[in-house]
Amino acid sequence: MSSATSTRSTLPAYALWALRLLALIAALAVGMAGPAAADPGDESGVSRAALPPTDPGLWWIKNNGLPLQDNAVAGVRLTQLPAGANPVFFGVLWHFTPVPGKVNTYFVENHNAGCLDIADGISTNPGVLIEVRQCDGTLSQQWVTPHHGGVRYGMTNVWSGLAATVKGAAVPNAKLHQQPVNGSAAQSFDMPSFDS
Repeated sequence: MSSATSTRSTLPAYALWALRLLALIAALAVGMAGPAAADPGDESGVSRAALPPTDPGLWWIKNNGLPLQDNAVAGVRLTQLPAGANPVFFGVLWHFTPVPGKVNTYFVENHNAGCLDIADGISTNPGVLIEVRQCDGTLSQQWVTPHHGGVRYGMTNVWSGLAATVKGAAVPNAKLHQQPVNGSAAQSFDMPSFDS
């Protein structure tokens, strides 16, 4: 008989129960502290859980003067804010959190939660909508922001290689979808700081 077996058999029942409980708590703590599971399209192994927000600034993303909004019902769209509305509460302010080791590449996080992403997280097809999904650090949530002059920038998805593009005319309720990069006005966004 091994010494481990003999030690276990000489412990009182309450001690064995306490050891099992401690082992369960330790296992749960390790599981909760571990990185979030990666979605398809994640070849980097980087988890959003491992990337705390590092951009305390708030930024607008506008096209044709209309701010980009994450609306729980309507999804990601251009919107017209009501007069006197506080933009902090309307889902129109964004954080640009740098992706470690990648120049000019960001997680674009809505101030009210979630990251810009391809609707299904994996599509490389033109026309697929851009949505806000739970931040998970995948490549489909990483955006390169090429400068278009002034405070205008594009947003090209790292996973699909396609650009965030206003679908149709830049009017209230226009959605974003991904299209091949062409540098058009539909792919150029004003991104001034909220403080400016």
